[in-house]
Amino acid sequence: MTKFVNGEADVLLSTTIIESGLDIPNANTIIIDRADRFGLSELYQLRGRVGRYKHQAYAYLLLPRHARLLTDVRKRISAIKQYSTLGSGFKIAMRDLEIRGAGNLLGAEQSGHITAVGFELYCQLLKQSVGSLKGEKVKPRVEVRVALDFLDSPGTDDGARGRSSHHSGLPHNYITEPHHRIEIYRKLAQAGEKPLLDALQKELRDRFGPLPPPVELLLAVGELKILAGEKAVTAIEVEEDKLKLVRAGDFITLGGKFPRLTKKEPKARLKEIKRLLLAI
Repeated sequence: MTKFVNGEADVLLSTTIIESGLDIPNANTIIIDRADRFGLSELYQLRGRVGRYKHQAYAYLLLPRHARLLTDVRKRISAIKQYSTLGSGFKIAMRDLEIRGAGNLLGAEQSGHITAVGFELYCQLLKQSVGSLKGEKVKPRVEVRVALDFLDSPGTDDGARGRSSHHSGLPHNYITEPHHRIEIYRKLAQAGEKPLLDALQKELRDRFGPLPPPVELLLAVGELKILAGEKAVTAIEVEEDKLKLVRAGDFITLGGKFPRLTKKEPKARLKEIKRLLLAI
């Protein structure tokens, strides 16, 4: 190691230990083998070991020639190529958050997926904890599970991997920056009252322009969740035109039967669900 730092050796063969803040100004080239096996933040740290002085630096990421890269791998490689300018650390961190998930609030893990908890519940718990620490009286919000077979969730890509051709979410061509999309999703998850949701809708129009259909559907679902929480409804499910509402562990029926939706368009169906929620 001393010989390499002093310039007596031209090549240093190392493990990822060098990502831990190693500073060798004369190092101007790094070759990362099997870059598909590294996380985005790890690649960013490894790339940062070169270019720390006045010399032009190069980072070569080696990938298997014939291997089909997984979706997340392609996203990581694309992000490390895209964010190469000075001060890109924050953008890399936000992109990493979007790809991997926000971590596990209820465990010891500092990274990974929170699918067992959910991003919305994560935000609610975080808000309640902060309010409690401040001495504020926090009203617990009812967690509402929504499963609509006529609508794809924000986790799918424009409906391509879902069962429906209708998608609710924030399209990439509407909000291009990943950290802005995460910011809006966070605000939506924390909007526990109708005025907050209306304010978010106004903000979207002011910042990004007229709302495309997927965003309108996303906000409509958010409104349903708020209304369901006020009615102590913990689940909204639609399966083959049947509307299943759960309150206190039991299904809500009309005349001993599940209410049926008569509309076909997603927006009209969401309004129909809203009317039925208001009626119970």
